Amino acid sequence: MNESDVHVGKVTALKKGKAYVEIMRSAACEGCKACFFAAGKKSIILPALNDAGAAENDTVEIKPPPPRPYTAFLVLFVLPAALLLAGLVASAALSWSEPLIIASAFIGLAAGLLAVFLLDRLYYSKKYISRIIGIVEKTKGEKRI
Repeated sequence: MNESDVHVGKVTALKKGKAYVEIMRSAACEGCKACFFAAGKKSIILPALNDAGAAENDTVEIKPPPPRPYTAFLVLFVLPAALLLAGLVASAALSWSEPLIIASAFIGLAAGLLAVFLLDRLYYSKKYISRIIGIVEKTKGEKRI
């Protein structure tokens, strides 16, 4: 799936402001890694922002998310490791005992993982998500574009 592609799918569920849209995989899906875990399936269900106000069982047009930048992966791996090392170095510089050094390293790791979780929840999961851009067919047969 490229960012410029628009797919047609059916809304299967609405939960917490998101619509879950089932799209059929096409030949264009073969080189894409967006739905890697659904490689053997004929369809995939994607979460999408419901900007168009679609209802359950509506047929909609969905635009896939833009690709995530490499900084997202950098934050995911480097931030927790950097905070682990910071806790380790800071406690070692204070000449703490070994159990306290280990504990402070794990506290740094936990802080890094919490930061990654919050960044994902507050930024990445809102910006890098599919969007419903139009309703092709309403549930009751009323057509809109």
